[in-house]
Amino acid sequence: MDPILRFLRKIDSEERVGVNSLGKIATSVANEMMNRGILVKRIPENSRSFKYCMANRQLFDDYSKKKFPLGLYAKELEENSREASAKSRRGSKKAGPKIEEEILLLKIFKDDALVGDSLDVAKLQYEHFGIFAMRYSDSKLLANGNWLTVENHETFHLVNGENTSTFHGSILLSGTPTSRQIDWMFKGSNLGANFLHFGDLDISAISHYLSMKEILKDKINFWVPSEFSTKLFRSRGNKELFSKQSAIHDLSKMKIKSRNDENLNLLISVIEESGFVMEQEMLHDVFLSSW
Repeated sequence: MDPILRFLRKIDSEERVGVNSLGKIATSVANEMMNRGILVKRIPENSRSFKYCMANRQLFDDYSKKKFPLGLYAKELEENSREASAKSRRGSKKAGPKIEEEILLLKIFKDDALVGDSLDVAKLQYEHFGIFAMRYSDSKLLANGNWLTVENHETFHLVNGENTSTFHGSILLSGTPTSRQIDWMFKGSNLGANFLHFGDLDISAISHYLSMKEILKDKINFWVPSEFSTKLFRSRGNKELFSKQSAIHDLSKMKIKSRNDENLNLLISVIEESGFVMEQEMLHDVFLSSW
């Protein structure tokens, strides 16, 4: 059976699929579905590992129909052939073009975290699923108060209104911020919202942050630990990742762009001096203890 079809059927039956149990093709689909707010990664009760869990049934149904227009259980898909299933997918030569829709993934920690239309719907979805999946194209809701921008999924699902009570809400950027994510934050910043970026302490994360800083100006800042040193980076950091990222990005140019940000400049200097970068997961305890 087609691995994508098998995966979607498991999710449709509300089976919790192990994150490490999928092949390359299905993992790619799972990542896309998380970015769209369809799935989340959680450690369910009585489990020790992350599972893919459905976050929004309506979005899942829409996505499934686009992938398999005949339906997940159509007779035509019962042939024991990947080719047969693949031909039925949207995007094959037989099907029409794939339609992209940007989904913003939010967490709502306080009642006044958002302003605009359909606020009650947002709160209800968040209370039910632990996440609010908002279509960029049809929502008038904007950020209000202090917001946390988070780089990866594990950290996003870790933070909540109790362990980060300083913040009104959180948005998942999932790597490189998109123009629509930045635009949504910019609109909120015009109403007074402020953002703090919690990402990896690495070169790529600094590059992502500077792309947001260019638009949001003083409405966004980069979180760094109150105390950090080359010793910390060498004990918890990743040297191989530093080598890969430093070959792509120009740290000297980054220093120039961040010359008015003392903490960010210090971070760049420590990364240069240590020859290591640090991933976000290594900083969960430090970050949460700072609020």
